[in-house]
Amino acid sequence: MPSQPSPQPSLSSPSSYSLHKTSPDKKKKKTSLIKLDVKLDLPIYDGELNAKKIDIWIRQIDVYFRVQNVDSERKKIHMASLQLGGTALVWWEGKTQADLQEHGKIIST
Repeated sequence: MPSQPSPQPSLSSPSSYSLHKTSPDKKKKKTSLIKLDVKLDLPIYDGELNAKKIDIWIRQIDVYFRVQNVDSERKKIHMASLQLGGTALVWWEGKTQADLQEHGKIIST
């Protein structure tokens, strides 16, 4: 009976990983042997005026950007704005609308 390939190791949700072998090619860049596919539930900042909560939210968002190699400030702003809720989201929408009316573009990004 022919042997079957062993299954790829994986962890259950929210994160999983799989092992990938690199093909021996002299001219290609070496790739990582382990690829991490991680789903993170980033916190929503609701606009509460609590310095400790704001600081923790910013730190969590910064760590996410660093892990995901997000370098573009524009992308960071867009992605962080997706994690706004409550009065923070109302403020952001008001700011972006004012930028559009006044400058014809969102100047925050």
